[in-house]
Amino acid sequence: MTGSYGDYQLEIYFQGLNGILPALPLTFAELEARAQKAMSPSIWSYVAGGSGDESTQQANVTAFARWGLIPRMLVGATE
Repeated sequence: MTGSYGDYQLEIYFQGLNGILPALPLTFAELEARAQKAMSPSIWSYVAGGSGDESTQQANVTAFARWGLIPRMLVGATE
């Protein structure tokens, strides 16, 4: 990727209009599901458990959920 992230995001958007889905997951849940499929059950248990401290893992997910991410194309031009 040589352009800005905005260009990459726009490319994903326009491809989606043509029915072309991105190869990479767009949601945390999908990313998590793909990671689980790619790992052995013992490794997944370690990672999903917060690498030894599940409370830290859950706190991170909860903290990130408080942020609202708005695609640039949905933000007004005056902002």
